[in-house]
Amino acid sequence: MGRPNNTQREQYRLPTWHAGSERWRLRITHWHGTKDVYFDVDKRTPDVPPNVIALAVQVQKHWRDVQSRWDEIQLGMELLDPSKVWMKPVYLTPEQVRESEARVSANIEQYHKQRDTGTAYNAAALGLDGLINILSQTGAFDSHAPRELIEADRVRLLNLLRPAAKLAVSSTVRKAMAEYLAEDKGRTSLKTDASIQSDSHRSTRSNLLGVFGLSTNVVRQVPVDLDGELSEALAPAKLTALGHYWHGMPEGIGSTRTLRNYFATLRAFLRWCEERYNFNFPQSVAKLLTASNVQTDAEPFDPERLKRILAKAKTRGGDRLLMYVLFALMLGYYQSDVAKIANVTYFMAAGESYIHRKRTKEQKSKRGSRVIAVKHWVSPELAAMIDAERGLNAKGFLFNGERGEPLTPGAVTKTWQRAVEDADDTLCFKQLRKMGFNRIKHHADELAKARGGEGVGLTVADLWDGHAKGVTGSYDDGIFAPVIAAQKAFADELRSLGILPTLERPAIVTGETVAA
Repeated sequence: MGRPNNTQREQYRLPTWHAGSERWRLRITHWHGTKDVYFDVDKRTPDVPPNVIALAVQVQKHWRDVQSRWDEIQLGMELLDPSKVWMKPVYLTPEQVRESEARVSANIEQYHKQRDTGTAYNAAALGLDGLINILSQTGAFDSHAPRELIEADRVRLLNLLRPAAKLAVSSTVRKAMAEYLAEDKGRTSLKTDASIQSDSHRSTRSNLLGVFGLSTNVVRQVPVDLDGELSEALAPAKLTALGHYWHGMPEGIGSTRTLRNYFATLRAFLRWCEERYNFNFPQSVAKLLTASNVQTDAEPFDPERLKRILAKAKTRGGDRLLMYVLFALMLGYYQSDVAKIANVTYFMAAGESYIHRKRTKEQKSKRGSRVIAVKHWVSPELAAMIDAERGLNAKGFLFNGERGEPLTPGAVTKTWQRAVEDADDTLCFKQLRKMGFNRIKHHADELAKARGGEGVGLTVADLWDGHAKGVTGSYDDGIFAPVIAAQKAFADELRSLGILPTLERPAIVTGETVAA
């Protein structure tokens, strides 16, 4: 092997000659003292023989390996002699290391055997009913550390045990609803945005109560026994009847979006019941519990009906209510659109007000279409209301709620619902947008006919509504000119009907006050 180079001298120590035994000796210092390793030779030489160097290097590599694996080896040494302190590495021969590993393996095998025996005893003592009741509790494994089992394991074990026990955890639909909503409130509380927490849970609660006929507005006799045993009350026949009930669009339900929200929450609730109780979500009715094939006709534009609702509003009415109505009629906005108008999207050009934005419903493109930002004209009357109701908030939206926080879609809905209740009416807020769509279409057709054209009403109304299929160019290219013309014609109609209020404003030239 020859004399070791500088790198070898830095990495490994060389043995030294031990005169007493006439052998080469390598001394290793460890926690319990020292360990001398001797190497036999025929005779002493001036330098360490190559074969001795090789053996010394091998010994030191082994010692380094022992130190790096000491956490594993330590347990075996503690089993050998518990009276000694084995916290730090001690030099062991390869045979001693193998013996230590064998002791650990034997100890682990004995532990598993005892654990399995204990588990079998506990299972026999509790019985399947007891195990199922324990596993039915969400987070049953959370108190055990280290966390070898997770929540998904609990659900899987529960599903394996229930068919064998043929046991249904007793519950009713009403009780299950309460537990589901309590868990949902806990889940949403983990979200950082307080407004998202409140809106998310409130929406889930409203939809779940609504689909089972417990809406705060009206109590409905749905074909489900809320106090009956869960698996019977939610049997396929009952769920089929419930689906058909809502597909019939009972009075007061004016939008398929309401049904979609109801059914989405119902499906989530049924899947939750499937995990928690001995209940199988029947796939035969899953497709029925959607609103994909439900069609609703638009309510006819009835100005007298609208004026009656606006006039009879006793609570949270006034200009704020009228402003919401005008956003829906003239700009086609849903509640979420009204609540989330950003300050930067509202601007003036050539003395007139506009909003240039994507509607919340159209944030994602649909097949065969592209998303565009719609440029809507804002009438002077609506602009005056916006200026009067405008507020400051951290999110940069135009409007605040009653307590100074950013306006929420739920607040818009509640304002409208109270007005409708005061007027003893059932008109859905989203029907206002449908009314506006038809009036914009009508006025666009009339304007086209006046210019000798025809058949543009639907295209203009689709553009007004944010449906951009087949549209090219940007909003600066004049594609919104027919939309704005139709909006202005609709505004004239609303003024003549007395829905748009008379606006007093200074005349530009004389300074006199004139009607808008």
